[in-house]
Amino acid sequence: MAEDERLREALLELQMLRDREAQVLDETKTLLDCVEAYSTAKSPGAALASLFMSLRQKIGSVVTLLVARDEDGRAEIVASDDLSLVGTSLGAPIDPFDRARNVSDLALLGAWDGPLDTRELGSLIVAPVGDAMALLTFRGPQAGFRRRDMDLVQRLSGLAAQALRNRAIAAENELLASTISGSSSGFAVSDATQDNHP
Repeated sequence: MAEDERLREALLELQMLRDREAQVLDETKTLLDCVEAYSTAKSPGAALASLFMSLRQKIGSVVTLLVARDEDGRAEIVASDDLSLVGTSLGAPIDPFDRARNVSDLALLGAWDGPLDTRELGSLIVAPVGDAMALLTFRGPQAGFRRRDMDLVQRLSGLAAQALRNRAIAAENELLASTISGSSSGFAVSDATQDNHP
């Protein structure tokens, strides 16, 4: 009888290990799908949009925001899958730049100030990037996020911030190229920080 009990325990432990391996494999595949969509995008703006779409498809996000701390300490929406929110400011009842959070009931946090109607939303994941930027993703009122959803958002938050920086650099480069190609004057580029301005 003791031998049967040990065998049952060993089989149960083996099944638990298999379940955990399957979960890790699924999480890794999801992350790879998101990174592949990001890396194959044709532009930095498209890369950022691919991350928002990945969050919508993979974890059921309703709206995702990339926010930056403005001079008043509020969260300025610098990118979103809802373009009507970009450029507006959001007063959150929590500090989104403080720490990562998985909030299962937005109503418990208190009132939000800004254009985002949180009455239609139920849960939230906050993933800070440094101390001045954060990725916020929301779900509808009937569904909360899982721990693995939070892990994915945290991993993608750095990519979202990098895509935003790349988008700004690409816009500057495009403006510079347009200025140079549209001018009839010659241009010289030098390093003014060094002697002889090479």
